[in-house]
Amino acid sequence: MSVEAFHVFLSVVVVFKTCETSFMKKSSILAWGLPAVIVIITLAINSTNNYIKIAEVTCLLCCFPDSRGDNSHLQLYPDISRDMVSHITAKKQEVQELVMKQRIEQQKLTSE
Repeated sequence: MSVEAFHVFLSVVVVFKTCETSFMKKSSILAWGLPAVIVIITLAINSTNNYIKIAEVTCLLCCFPDSRGDNSHLQLYPDISRDMVSHITAKKQEVQELVMKQRIEQQKLTSE
């Protein structure tokens, strides 16, 4: 994210172009390479045997209780529903604003 933010900063804020030879190549290596190195180091140090415990893994959103008979995962439904509604509403408003802007621009062009 920081690489993308820096790229946006360079393209929007910086007025005078500086020498940016192979910026995308360098930023891609940094943005993809650094997390890959961290994952490789973590996998080399940590034992991965504890990652595959299929008998104890339960789905957080399933409707059936887990092996302990606990339905505590059902508490997530209101939060997830609220978040989904808020995100869908925000996207709908964004699309409506874009459509309105386009209509206003088209009306300006046709009136001229």
